[in-house]
Amino acid sequence: MTLLRVPSPSVNRFNIDQLFSNLLQGEFGETLARQPTEQDSTSDTLLALVFHYTRASLTPLEREALLIFAFLGAEDAHSSQKQVLGVALNQSELDALRARGQSEGLFLPSPSHQAAWIILLQETLVTLFRKSYDLSDSREGLRRELCGITLRVTELLVERYREVSSARALLALLCFDTARLNSKMTSGGVMLTFTKHDRLRWDSVLIEEGLHHLAVSAQEETLGRYHLEASIAAQHCIAPNWSETNWSALRELYASLRELAAGGSIRLNLIVVNYYLRGTSLALAELNDLMEEKSFAQNVIAQATLASWLLEQGQKGPAQRHFHLAQRLASGEHERALLQDEAATLSELN
Repeated sequence: MTLLRVPSPSVNRFNIDQLFSNLLQGEFGETLARQPTEQDSTSDTLLALVFHYTRASLTPLEREALLIFAFLGAEDAHSSQKQVLGVALNQSELDALRARGQSEGLFLPSPSHQAAWIILLQETLVTLFRKSYDLSDSREGLRRELCGITLRVTELLVERYREVSSARALLALLCFDTARLNSKMTSGGVMLTFTKHDRLRWDSVLIEEGLHHLAVSAQEETLGRYHLEASIAAQHCIAPNWSETNWSALRELYASLRELAAGGSIRLNLIVVNYYLRGTSLALAELNDLMEEKSFAQNVIAQATLASWLLEQGQKGPAQRHFHLAQRLASGEHERALLQDEAATLSELN
């Protein structure tokens, strides 16, 4: 499938490759690079370094903090951790974690341990990518840099382990998501909802790459979480506009994903898909049932969605209450401003 869109690069891969080169020349990279790897190549050394930082003995926070340190360097590590993770390990804590693993050496996982290591690395990469992707517009440079580097690491993973279908499916997913970075904000720095994205600003080259990787990964008999998530993202990327999205295909994909993972966002997204297929009344009833659960009552997206659907039904009082609650739950001023703008728009339309 050919996408008739003007390429608009979301990340500069030359700079990313240069950053990796710099990493190997840095203090930590140089120390570990002296230790043997399975093959004498830069890509294997880099991949071994990333595996080293995501080893099973570390907590999820420690893995993410170490990757940020590796990707951005010691100078920016603390402030970047704080922005992306909400907390930050200080330099002494990072040094202790690095020292703890140095005795183990730098190596690629053996075939007998390969599957478990790759799963752990994939989980860390996708988590770090999503936290970076959700950064506000004031941190656009950091968002683009971390998303781009995470994408490049996943490319290295696929290049080294071509037979691992889940890695290629994850690469497809990250290609699709990175391709849409340009449309998250207006030129004035205002956050936009997905329905208002300017699709002409999407990176068509990355979308084409994502479609290729997804097609290759889908040749396996067993499809997992990343295959389904990438397929969902692909449906959005190939739709000419929001209204022409293939909602029936998305319902099937979300239903399959729910069988593999019971995350709350999957249930919420399935209800949203049903809204476009079955109308407001039925979807609103499903969402009201979901909101009986405490976790969803504190979910900003669920509250904002409920408010907009109530407004469509002419229930302005309840809608306003839920919009105000969503604003209180919002994580930052840009998210609150977005909700305020949506509330004003819907009020004008109703």
